[in-house]
Amino acid sequence: MLLPESQPMNVKESESVTTARWLRSHTARWVASIRLVQFAARLYVRLVYEIEFIWAHVRFRALVKRAGSGSQCHHTVWLKYPENLTVGNRVFIMKNATVGCGSPVMIGDDAVIAPGVLIETRGLDVFSGGPPYRRIGKPIAIGRGVWIAANAVILGGVTIGDYAVIGAGAVISRDVPAYAFVNAAPNRVFIRKDIQKEDPTLDGPNETS
Repeated sequence: MLLPESQPMNVKESESVTTARWLRSHTARWVASIRLVQFAARLYVRLVYEIEFIWAHVRFRALVKRAGSGSQCHHTVWLKYPENLTVGNRVFIMKNATVGCGSPVMIGDDAVIAPGVLIETRGLDVFSGGPPYRRIGKPIAIGRGVWIAANAVILGGVTIGDYAVIGAGAVISRDVPAYAFVNAAPNRVFIRKDIQKEDPTLDGPNETS
């Protein structure tokens, strides 16, 4: 029995077969190269993170002489007159915050300062006469366990009681009692009733404007 002769491949079929063979032979090499690039990228990111962490720790300890154990400060934080800053234990000051210590600033244990927060002791005395206005400074005290959310502003002369929470974007120009929550726009102060009953040192209304 005679078999028909196979038809020769045309040019397009020959090119397709050659391309497929080339792709199969190089796929493994491409996959290995991609995995190597991904590993190098992850290693680079990790290395940058470690360097930034070490630099932030060294910078913070060099600038702030009165800082407790376990406290951390992001390397992007602007510390003005850090010799006037006192920081307790386990305090976290996150990125892009500003702490202006023209007058003394005290931050208690376990406080958290979120990104973008401005703590500024100095301002202008606009009631003492005409311009140029005189610059004045008043100390700031932030109690234990206080949480100050992103982009809040703490002005000079303010004392924030223990475990108070300052909402994002709030502007604090007067004292905040312990265990209070302050929200923004407009600023209102809420004191938790359950904690107020447990702590006899707290008095006053449950909500003040």
